[in-house]
Amino acid sequence: MSRESIASTARVVAITLLLLLTGCTQAPRVPLDTAPPGSISPAGDFVYTCVTERGWDVKLEWDGSIVASSESIPKEQIDLYSADVAKCTAKASEKFTVSAAQLPGLYDAELKTLECLKHNGFPNVAKPPSKQVFIDNYDSEPWMAYSAIDLSSMSDKAWKTLNLACPQPLISFDGSFE
Repeated sequence: MSRESIASTARVVAITLLLLLTGCTQAPRVPLDTAPPGSISPAGDFVYTCVTERGWDVKLEWDGSIVASSESIPKEQIDLYSADVAKCTAKASEKFTVSAAQLPGLYDAELKTLECLKHNGFPNVAKPPSKQVFIDNYDSEPWMAYSAIDLSSMSDKAWKTLNLACPQPLISFDGSFE
């Protein structure tokens, strides 16, 4: 697996976690968990810590994505590395679950994010589901505001700019969404 492929896979995992945890406000937020400087994703921070505790030499990016390279992950160890990332991601999914009681608050936060995206260059995003459809489908087909835009061709700089303008919802210690 190439360096680009490893970085791409790690980024997809981190973005997925970030999106799963993620309302829009006008000011950037500080991560809620103690984390290495620069990350805005408690789940990404958790996966990063887990992966590094397993001995892997990876870098945590500002958005919680984890970057590995062919220099730090030998080709013959890629399967082991991928398995460790999968285990760490599964642990993060368990730790950062959203309860049924929190879903209405997450829906409201996602709507705020959607409005922010509309005001920041994405005026034609798809209509969100109703609150009830969001709640009913959360476990099987979770909807999030950022899924309404095409991220595939977005540059790293544009991704960072958009996230700073429209931070994704973060769950607070009291169970509400910021």
